[in-house]
Amino acid sequence: MSNYIIKKDSNKKTIIKVTAENFYTFTPKSTMKESVKCITIYDYDKISKIVVRKLMIKYQKLLDMIKHIEDDDSSSDYNACLGELNKLYEMLEFKYKKYLKKELYDKFIEDLNNLKEFIVIGLENKVAVTR
Repeated sequence: MSNYIIKKDSNKKTIIKVTAENFYTFTPKSTMKESVKCITIYDYDKISKIVVRKLMIKYQKLLDMIKHIEDDDSSSDYNACLGELNKLYEMLEFKYKKYLKKELYDKFIEDLNNLKEFIVIGLENKVAVTR
C-alpha cells in the first residue's frame, strides 16, 4: 500500500505534482530511435516482478561464472566470483530489499550464503593444492 500526495493547481484545473512513498524508477534499454528516458512504477506487485527479474539475471551470470571455473584455473577466478557475489548481496540488501516480500528476500539470502560457502570451500581447496 502506497501513500500518494497530489498537488493540484486550482486555477488551471491541472495536476502539478504526484509523489508517492513507494516507487521504483529506472531507465529502460531500447534499440528504437525514440527512447524513453525514465519510467516510474507505483504498483508494488509490478515493482517486485521487475526487481526479481533483475536479480535473477545477475544471479544467473554469477552461476555461469562459477560453472566455468575449471580445475586448472587460478584462485583469482574464485576471488572474482566472490566479488560478484558480494556485489549481488549488497545490491539485494541496500537497493532491492524494500521491494521484495520477506519470504523471497530470505530465499535469495539463503541461496547467496550457500553459493558463498561453495566458493569459499573451492578457494580453500585451490589454495591448499597450490601450497
